[in-house]
Amino acid sequence: MSNNDWAPKVDTPVYSPPKSRRRGVLTVVLVLLAAFVLLGPGRNYYVQWSAAQKGAAALQAKDYAEVFRQMKIMADAGNVDAKGQLGALYWRGEGVAQNDSQAVYWWKKSADGGNAEAIAALGQAYLMGRGVEKDSRLAESFSRKAADKDNMNGQYQLGVLYWQGQGVAQSYEQALYWWRKAADQGSGEAEYSLGQVYLNGQGVERNDQLASKFSRQSADKAMRTLSTPSASCMRRVGVLRKASSRLPHGGARRLTKEAWRPLSVSDAPTILTKASRRMIRPP
Repeated sequence: MSNNDWAPKVDTPVYSPPKSRRRGVLTVVLVLLAAFVLLGPGRNYYVQWSAAQKGAAALQAKDYAEVFRQMKIMADAGNVDAKGQLGALYWRGEGVAQNDSQAVYWWKKSADGGNAEAIAALGQAYLMGRGVEKDSRLAESFSRKAADKDNMNGQYQLGVLYWQGQGVAQSYEQALYWWRKAADQGSGEAEYSLGQVYLNGQGVERNDQLASKFSRQSADKAMRTLSTPSASCMRRVGVLRKASSRLPHGGARRLTKEAWRPLSVSDAPTILTKASRRMIRPP
């Protein structure tokens, strides 16, 4: 037999896997992808997205218990903003039985994630001694941390501490400084405080025009932010407006001031929007 009778040599062997094996590999890949979406970060994101939608619908229906349930789902999924709002719902007893300890518990978890609103709320809890033992130094510490994060509630609360001399050396100058910063961001409580300061001439020269300006801004803001104002709120707004209108004729007596309160369920649309933006998205 001559060399021409032999089959030509092939330097690189060609191998094609059976079609059935290709289908098997594809199936495994699809199963792994499905597991990633259903059990991994992908599922986390979609669970939160669904809860945010349901929470928004519940809010429209004024079903605050359902708002709480959906916030709890988002909080359990790791959403920092939802944890903070959950604390506020416990604090005010909206959609759930009022519980200061649970409020502080969720605020601490939210604060650990860097939520300035929750940090400010902890400052108020320590100042009032609700859910924790009263501690003015911790109240100052948390309020300052929130204020340094440019949080208006932390700034307002820090102003209150300086005004009262709790946890810090009493200073009207510092109180006014922090209240002005908070008012610049739209804090109705800070505007109210500034109105009273200028009305009574405490720590600053009396100025009826500025007292009227800040008092009216605070009253108008209270009306805009509450969809269904309570009777006490309506009385406060009425007193503020009446006092501000009479300032040029000698002013009004000191008004009863309601301390800053953590966000309530009426603030939920904003919280739901913020929370949905900060959901843990799949990589």
